[in-house]
Amino acid sequence: MGVDILPGIAGDKIAFHSDGSVGGVITGDFGIAKDGSHKSTYQPGIQINAKQTIFTEGCRGSLTMRLNKHF
Repeated sequence: MGVDILPGIAGDKIAFHSDGSVGGVITGDFGIAKDGSHKSTYQPGIQINAKQTIFTEGCRGSLTMRLNKHF
């Protein structure tokens, strides 16, 4: 059906198109030490682009709150 479900992968940021609409999400960075420095295993988050993005984290989710402020 053309739907990708990514369980266990947390969205950290919202990717916006130049017109301000939602274009997908960016996952969190991996390999960050407690002091905020990058470990040798550091990998930046991955941007996942989509025609439609459905946020299913509930009404108090961090990305949902950012969307409420944006729109």
